[in-house]
Amino acid sequence: MRHDHPELDVTELREEVHGQELAIGLTEQPDWNGRFSCDFCGATLWPHTPLQMDAIRNHDMDTLDRLFGPLEGWWIDSVRCPDCVVDRIHPPTDGWEEALVLCSTTERNGVLSVDTTDLSVLDYSPGPAGHYPPVIPLDTVSQMGLSFSRWSFLYRYLPLIEATVPDIGERQPLYQYCRDRLNEIERETTA
Repeated sequence: MRHDHPELDVTELREEVHGQELAIGLTEQPDWNGRFSCDFCGATLWPHTPLQMDAIRNHDMDTLDRLFGPLEGWWIDSVRCPDCVVDRIHPPTDGWEEALVLCSTTERNGVLSVDTTDLSVLDYSPGPAGHYPPVIPLDTVSQMGLSFSRWSFLYRYLPLIEATVPDIGERQPLYQYCRDRLNEIERETTA
């Protein structure tokens, strides 16, 4: 795990991510009780404890800029429970700057937000590094979220889908494409 990232401006990352909303209206939910969920498996997470998060910044994903408007600055793309944590960004996606960070959350007046007071960068992938982005229809990305345009998200997410829907590859050609491409990337990485 790399801890020194001279090409990453950690101060800028910390300032842009601090205070970003993760959830709103939580006190209005009867079962809230200070909980929110992992973006990968749905497990309950608790605020005020350090959590692993994926921070991303658009490097040159112009198509997504046209779909979502200007994607400027760093933002938290996903939050991981202890069972879904990783030790590196794998595989990285060309076009996204990706930072695997450890930081806390805070809740005030029903708004859960990121607290970067003690942010640690666990791994970093610069924008032009990594594998060509997944070829995902833009309507799917707009419905499912920007996470689906990143290999490191799909690498962890797809096995969870396979576990709950065993024949997903037969029913969903897009899923099978992602699975096949991730297998190719894995072979390239280990060769």
